[in-house]
Amino acid sequence: MAEVEYWKPDEILDFIKPNLLRHNPQLAGEAKALYHYRSWIVHGKKENNRQKVSPFSPEKAYATLNDIIDVLLTNLSESTITAIFEKGVFRPLIPYTLLEGQEVQLFIIQEQKDEPNLSA
Repeated sequence: MAEVEYWKPDEILDFIKPNLLRHNPQLAGEAKALYHYRSWIVHGKKENNRQKVSPFSPEKAYATLNDIIDVLLTNLSESTITAIFEKGVFRPLIPYTLLEGQEVQLFIIQEQKDEPNLSA
């Protein structure tokens, strides 16, 4: 498998399906179908690819992706802490002690910062 930062949506869904989505595996299939439909729309609705895509309503797309996000957020470890990446180092916002050699999982969620309103 390629480096995780280069994974395609299909590869990510295949990775989480047997673990995080094991109680609702059809979510992975629905998300893949949604991704293929989105790609078909974005790349010009080529007729030769029409049989490979299934239309999705905005409501169904929202529900499917929201369900997957809920599963991901539900499975975050209780020991999750917020950190800031500064000068090449992750710095926790609250004190947190690790033992030497302790394994950790790094799950990164980037928060969008509001752009300053320059018109005021």
